[in-house]
Amino acid sequence: MKRVFFNKLFCIIILLLTITNCFMFAQTSIGAHGGMNYSFDYYDYPNSEGNLSGPSGTSFGILYESDITNFLYLQAEFNFIPRSQIETNSNLITTGTITSTSTYLELPLLLKWKFKDISRIGTPFVYVGLTPALYLDGSQADWTSSKPVELSKFYDFLFNLGAGYEIKLNRIISIYFDARYFQGLINKLNPEAPWIKPYRQTTRDFNIGLGVKICLTCPSEYKEIEKAIEYREKENIVYRQTDNIDIIGKIRDIKTKKPVHAKIIFEDKNGKISSVTMLTNNVGNFNYLLPPNSHFSIEISSKGYFTKNDEITIPSDFAEKSLDLIFELSPIEKGEIVRLNNIFFDFNKSTLKPESFKELNKLVDFLNSNEDISIEISGHTDNIGSQDYNWTLSNDRARAVADYLASKIINSSRISYKGYGSTIPISDNAKEEGRANNRRVEFKILSK
Repeated sequence: MKRVFFNKLFCIIILLLTITNCFMFAQTSIGAHGGMNYSFDYYDYPNSEGNLSGPSGTSFGILYESDITNFLYLQAEFNFIPRSQIETNSNLITTGTITSTSTYLELPLLLKWKFKDISRIGTPFVYVGLTPALYLDGSQADWTSSKPVELSKFYDFLFNLGAGYEIKLNRIISIYFDARYFQGLINKLNPEAPWIKPYRQTTRDFNIGLGVKICLTCPSEYKEIEKAIEYREKENIVYRQTDNIDIIGKIRDIKTKKPVHAKIIFEDKNGKISSVTMLTNNVGNFNYLLPPNSHFSIEISSKGYFTKNDEITIPSDFAEKSLDLIFELSPIEKGEIVRLNNIFFDFNKSTLKPESFKELNKLVDFLNSNEDISIEISGHTDNIGSQDYNWTLSNDRARAVADYLASKIINSSRISYKGYGSTIPISDNAKEEGRANNRRVEFKILSK
């Protein structure tokens, strides 16, 4: 009766937690996972002890995940694990091995920390939790007769630690892999067979798994940014100063002059203030406070438009309390050609220098935000050297850029490349300044 009562009570608690998560938290996911389970239990009979160890089979389960803060998540699971172990016995009378089998259900309740912004490919995480477990259908061979002996159902609570890595395939679907360690806390078994006395067993498991998650309420990119800003404000990380100048900005389409809803990133060129991300309102307006004697870079992006980079400088003697600014974004159109600035190679080689990665990562973000676009990377040289040499160098450099981009996005077939040598100059090759301008890398919109 007690077991039935506690079983029902636990189910009610899990149900209430799930319903609460649905109403309290903004981002919820469901998923499924499987893995390999390795057990190395220790048991203690009266006048006897031994080990249950070895691969215990596969594990299967489903999960439910909700966010608590921008980096802290609550995860509940329902796992099914069939076990088959080799039992090594050692006592005063006999020594030997037998096979022990059992099946148990786990209901882990975990707190998960996600370390965001560490890697551009995925998100590492760690978690800690408590796992109620119900053991079912246990049996083992008797030492004297080798006949199966049925074991009664019993409960255990497992403390568990884990770590893993999550890779987001798109806004909704993610895959992850993890490793977990479980340590039993109750450690009691009660065999129903009258000729075997109750004994104590310490459960210890190690599990390696792979899973997939589907986000039920994942917000858009803009909603995610709004939530991140909300968390940042709650944690008092947003910079504020009483004598700041109010930047009153407007984002609009360069052709139609209509307002554009956009994401804006401010970054202090002097490194005194951490970067801040914000959004315009629905009519393309934004406000931000900047201190006097400051120099900020600004990056503006919106789906369907080319990313715009600009700078804002506030002199120390700026007398006004506000500054009105208008930024115009160019819509993405087929055939449009954009120059990639700050792309550097080793002299006469196609090896990208590390200082090029910041600019290329911006293009990666652009491609990930506009998943229907395909581009061609084009390499260009000046007219110094033979045509064959210039064509080869420009083609190799275009390929180096394309390979870097392809390694950062999901569908690499969207990227092609071509070297044009010195055949498409944009400045006069008679002067060094013109030749430097002709040595460039560009991308062209092939489809949208």
